[in-house]
Order: sequence, then structure tokens, then C-alpha cells
Amino acid sequence: MKKFTFSMMSILNVNLTRKEVAEMELAAARALLAAEEMQLSKIEMLIVDTMEPEKMLKNNSGAYFIQREKYLRMLNDKKKNQVYRIRQAEAKTQSCAERLKDAMVEVKRMEKAREIEHTEWDLEFRREEQKLNDEMGCQRASRRMLEQMAFTN
Repeated sequence: MKKFTFSMMSILNVNLTRKEVAEMELAAARALLAAEEMQLSKIEMLIVDTMEPEKMLKNNSGAYFIQREKYLRMLNDKKKNQVYRIRQAEAKTQSCAERLKDAMVEVKRMEKAREIEHTEWDLEFRREEQKLNDEMGCQRASRRMLEQMAFTN
């Protein structure tokens, strides 16, 4: 009997490739999310740094306060923009995770089908092997009987 070959191996290979691609996309999305969160953290640190009381006491001129308020507005606008970018990155990460989950389900389904097909093949292989062994046993028994009959005559 020939060697086992899964009839849907090409489909399984495609699904495995999709899974690998989904894993890479998810890793990239998570890296982007981490970078965006790091950028937000930097902006928040700048806001906190700008609001330090020591800096306000040193420079208490009107021009300084106007400049500081403009800078704070700009930082707050950047922060809002960064929060929006983080939400986008989170959505992308979520969609990548869903694609990975779907790909993993497909791979599992195909592997289960391969396992079932292999079990059926193995059962058929064992049946044929047993059939051959039975035939060989019958032939040996027949040959022995013929030899005994020829020997006794």
C-alpha cells in the first residue's frame, strides 16, 4: 500500500501560511501600539514637566505665561491626536488578533481532518496487511498439508 498523503494538504499549507502571516501582522500591530503608547507617555511627561511649579516661579513674566499656555495647548492637541492614534492601533491589533484566531481555527480544523483521514488510512492499511498475512498463512498451511500428504504417500 502506498504512503499516506493528506488529500487536502495544499489547503492546510495555505492555512498555515495565513496563520504565520496573521501572527506577523499581530506582532507588528502590537509593536505599533506600544510605540504609540510610548509617544503618548512622552507627551504626557512634557505636559507634566511644563506644569512644574519651579519653572513657573522662575519665569513669572506675562510673555512666559502666554508662551507656556500656547505650548500646553499644542501639547494637549498632540495628546488628543496621539490618543486617537492609539485607538486606531488598538483597533488594528484587535482585527489582527481576530484574523489570527480565525486562521488558527482553520488550521485546527484541517489538522483534525488530516488526523481523521490518517486514521482511516491506517485502518485500511492494517486490514490489507492482515488480509495478506491471512493469505500467506493459508498458503503455508496448504503447502504443509500438500507436503505431508506427499510425504505420507
